[in-house]
Amino acid sequence: MAGVRHSWRQRYRIWRRAASMIQPTRLRVMLFLTAAAATALSFALNRFSPQEHASAFSVAPNSQRMIAPEGNRTIVAFYRVSNSGSRPLTFGRTSTTCGCSLASISPKCIKPGEEAVITIQGTPPPSGEKTVRAEVQTDDPNGKSVILDLTMVGNAAPPFVAKDSGPVHFGEVFERPARQTFWIVATENAKDAPWLSVPQSSQELSLDGGMVEEKIVGDLAFRKYEFSVDLEVPDSPGTYAGVVKFSPPGQPPHEVKVQAVFRSAVFAIPPVLYASSAPGEPSPEFVVRLKSLNEGFSLSVKPPKNSGDSLEVRPLAGEDDSAFRVLWRGSSSETTTRRLVFTTNHPKMPEVVVPLTIKGTGITASR
Repeated sequence: MAGVRHSWRQRYRIWRRAASMIQPTRLRVMLFLTAAAATALSFALNRFSPQEHASAFSVAPNSQRMIAPEGNRTIVAFYRVSNSGSRPLTFGRTSTTCGCSLASISPKCIKPGEEAVITIQGTPPPSGEKTVRAEVQTDDPNGKSVILDLTMVGNAAPPFVAKDSGPVHFGEVFERPARQTFWIVATENAKDAPWLSVPQSSQELSLDGGMVEEKIVGDLAFRKYEFSVDLEVPDSPGTYAGVVKFSPPGQPPHEVKVQAVFRSAVFAIPPVLYASSAPGEPSPEFVVRLKSLNEGFSLSVKPPKNSGDSLEVRPLAGEDDSAFRVLWRGSSSETTTRRLVFTTNHPKMPEVVVPLTIKGTGITASR
């Protein structure tokens, strides 16, 4: 109480009473902190225990270096994966770092103590070395994948084709397409004349070109050839798939593919309409779009003049006048064929015919 003075005996008794109340609380706090520290230490020891979190598999070997067989054919390498864990090990997706190689594994799941075989197939370079890395995903507790390396060594003796620009794609065309080019890089003997010559032209393909670049390193010559290709328009639309074949003396042929899709000046998508119909089923409906590859030309299309009572062709709402909805309202008991003739404003293709077939089953649909 304010203003009360205590003797030294009274003050000592008050201090003892307060101390007796504080000490149990301090002891409880110290015990709590000690228990928390012990729990954290135990968790850390378990978390990083090498026995519990060691990899569940072993690989032999991890990497290989293989020389291409005679003729520089495909290299095939095998790797063994052992399940050293205490539960089944399942393998997932496989991948490699190069499109020149492919990895596979069998079986997809192994029990403790069992083995799986990983196979890597690769196309070696004509000369020099190329290393590819393969990865096989697993359900290992650590989330680890199987990582393997394969170094492929080419053994081809010059002259040989080292690389090329790949297939020649003309795309979709309706008239003679623009000229396309491709290139080939060859490793040759420096003392020899240029190795590749222009292949003979065909009725569809015309070729021209030759060596455009040369680099001499010791006894070797690295020569780049460039060729141009002209493609003639065939008599009818369709897909063109040709080959430019180089046949150098003493070596296997080297081929470059040529691809194109020839369209009419105006064509329909889809080009043919087909559906089956049965009594009780919804009437067949189609969407037809007419298209021209002629850049800068504004295509205008009119639907068939005489659609008949059983067939209705009308412009597709919300689109230009080259898209149509085709609705069949005829019989479902017999097969019917029609020719839908669309009229266009294109001078080279005034009409486009789209065949229509409705196959009537005559069988009432079950409900």
